[in-house]
Amino acid sequence: MRARHLAPLLCAAALAVSGCGAGSSAGRRVASGAAPPSRLQARLLAARLPVALAGESALASGGRLLVIGGLQSDGSSSDAIIALDPRTGASRQQGTLAQPTHDAAAASLGGHQLLFGGGQTASYSGVEELGAQGGRLVGSLPAPRSDLAAATVGARAYLLGGYDGATLASDVLATEDGRRFDRVARLPVPVRYPAVATLAGRVYAFGGERSSGRPTDAIQRIDPQSGRAQVAGALPAPVDHAAALALGGRVFVLGGAIGGAPSSGILSFDPRSGRVRAAGRLPLALDDSAAVSSAGRGYLIGGIGGDSANSDRIVELTPQR
Repeated sequence: MRARHLAPLLCAAALAVSGCGAGSSAGRRVASGAAPPSRLQARLLAARLPVALAGESALASGGRLLVIGGLQSDGSSSDAIIALDPRTGASRQQGTLAQPTHDAAAASLGGHQLLFGGGQTASYSGVEELGAQGGRLVGSLPAPRSDLAAATVGARAYLLGGYDGATLASDVLATEDGRRFDRVARLPVPVRYPAVATLAGRVYAFGGERSSGRPTDAIQRIDPQSGRAQVAGALPAPVDHAAALALGGRVFVLGGAIGGAPSSGILSFDPRSGRVRAAGRLPLALDDSAAVSSAGRGYLIGGIGGDSANSDRIVELTPQR
């Protein structure tokens, strides 16, 4: 836990990223001969969150962004589900969670929107399904887990990284319904606060915090079909509390904490060559943000800025070739 986060909380803010079909659509674009994007154009939207948040989760739903839970500026966990239209800036609260949380992981799965784990003053094991009236508990993880990430590949959601309050979780869990879980792989470098995205049917984890409390530069690749997990490359510098998105055949790593300070960097990762390159800059330095894609664009939501304060800003990310 970094010093600037409030002492009463067990977990510092994290992010949850869901791939939500990015792998298959990106694969079709690359196969059709379209050049993958090399950069992201980043701009601040006029729209803002109704409250500054860090460590929230996010999903895309019907053209809107769902912003779920998060760490509020007073150090408490939010139970709000906020539906935000990035085109108009209109937002409304779409019910509440069964339990306030931050550091959770969200995924869309078979038409259902699920929230896994997270915590408040301790790590949770609960799984919530989100509906028009809010969240309801529908299942339980094999053990409490916060600071984790989720990604969807096909009909399964994969949960990786995280912390149970005492030790880091190395096992990668898979579920088709949020009720039953299989252990399908083990991370070679156990971490919490990783940035995670899916591409071409594989799950990639970038950086994260190790058991020593220090970030890693490892890029880890999980193949859900074979159950093999391996280190597939390295970032230019160790980073944790970053976000990641797959857009147009590339994975982009957004912001994060480098040397304990928020970064404005955007990196692109080419899974075919393993190369990592600079791919633009955010309009402000951020870590502990949530990232989500919708209609071919990415959005980086909330987080902690260079002034160590929670942010209510939303950054729109447009691929550039």
